[in-house]
Amino acid sequence: MTGSATPTVDIRPDSDIYETYRRLSYRPWYAIAEFVDNSTQNFAVQRGAIEEATGQPASLSIDLFYDRDAGTLSVVDNAMGMNLEEFSRALQLAKPPANTSGRSEFGMGLKTAACWLGPRWRLTSKRAGETVEYSAVVDVAKLKADKPTSLAIETVEGRDPAGHYTRVEVEGLLEYDRVFVGRTLGKVKSEIASIYRRDLLGGQVTITFNGERLEWTEPDLLTEQVDGETIVWRREIDITINDKPVGGWIGLLARGKAADAGFHLFRRDRLIQGGPPNGWKPWEIFGSPNSFQSQRLVGELNFDLWRVSHTKDAIDWSGADEHELLEALKDVCSDYISKARESRRTEAKPTLSRAAAESVVEQTREELEENDELGAEITIVEEGVVPAEDEAEGELVSDLLDGLGSDLIPITFGNTSFPTMALGLVDDSHPSEALVHVGFPADDKVALVMNLRHPFVTEFVGDNEGALKVLAYTLYVDALVERLSRKNAALTPAQLRKVKDGFLRTLKPLA
Repeated sequence: MTGSATPTVDIRPDSDIYETYRRLSYRPWYAIAEFVDNSTQNFAVQRGAIEEATGQPASLSIDLFYDRDAGTLSVVDNAMGMNLEEFSRALQLAKPPANTSGRSEFGMGLKTAACWLGPRWRLTSKRAGETVEYSAVVDVAKLKADKPTSLAIETVEGRDPAGHYTRVEVEGLLEYDRVFVGRTLGKVKSEIASIYRRDLLGGQVTITFNGERLEWTEPDLLTEQVDGETIVWRREIDITINDKPVGGWIGLLARGKAADAGFHLFRRDRLIQGGPPNGWKPWEIFGSPNSFQSQRLVGELNFDLWRVSHTKDAIDWSGADEHELLEALKDVCSDYISKARESRRTEAKPTLSRAAAESVVEQTREELEENDELGAEITIVEEGVVPAEDEAEGELVSDLLDGLGSDLIPITFGNTSFPTMALGLVDDSHPSEALVHVGFPADDKVALVMNLRHPFVTEFVGDNEGALKVLAYTLYVDALVERLSRKNAALTPAQLRKVKDGFLRTLKPLA
């Protein structure tokens, strides 16, 4: 039997404040994490009650469903569910749960995340052992227009007492331009898996995204044989900063990879900051992006008693806390940094298998054959319509480098006779601007300014540090060949190609 919508929940102060949450600085995975936080916290607190009500061992399933075309996102869990009092509190602003020691702490995440994702959403829940299902709809536009002081709660009676669930359904994602495709969609899944890695590894929690089970694989750490004993480069740490503990572990990756390195900052077993490829890498410990430790040093640090940002994506440093923490971590990590430098020198370089290489070639063939725009561009150039040389490019490069100031990266190549490279990365240029501007401010200097908004970079490099490094090397060698051709116009294209091959063979990685 369906009951009348007589129960209501007070949503004062001003109900139109819900509309302002769309302007919060969420990233998609942290917004979705607000719902997962509520699910995992409800399960953690009520696990015993679930087992008592159902008579069987409890495990938590959280299913995420995203429909790009419909512009909807749903989150469904089989945790304990909520009674009327808990359900009402979930809809009210700044009404924290009775137990704030877990992940549901501020009483805001459900509302802020749902309103950031879309303009309309429904919350539905039924508690184990009860027969009443509760649901309510939040329509941000209506709240802003009508300014009600309460929200109706719909009830459905006669539900199976053995059922227990909570469901959040958000509509109108397209209206807010919350579209997850391609790399972004993949990143949402990988970030959610990273944020809740400890839950997933514990075996009691399962998270799926459109039916795909999310998983987390621990990184391989460096191991050595010393006097017949296997030594794993992993150390537990325990630091206290102004009465606030920081625990966890540090280690060295078995194989250096910048995207996997860095510290991952946890609070109450949930990732707050870091995670591949955005590990926390303070300069005081990791140095430059090409340093040995920036590619090998890794760790998970626990900040259970520290404050976090309102979107739960950063530790809220205060006073001298961060400085004192960095000083303590530098001391703890000093021997690991030394080991990272030693291991890097002797590390064997990975090679691509023939099968993998053939797969890349086949994929490239298909992409090129389907690229009609590239074919048209080649035809135009072959017919002699080529861009005019930019005589002022050298001056433009000089101005760009001056504008970069301290952001400029000067690079001198070890024992080679190559000219010094001054590399600038510009992320505020228009996509229509050239991929790279090249200048030769002196006979022993090559200056490059790379446009990070160029379509080639956004499509093929993205956030892949290794791909960006390869592109920088290639553009540098191209500049060297251009420099040579300017000095000796008699060189043929075949000769220049061989010169380029020689440069590529001689060039060594920056780290």
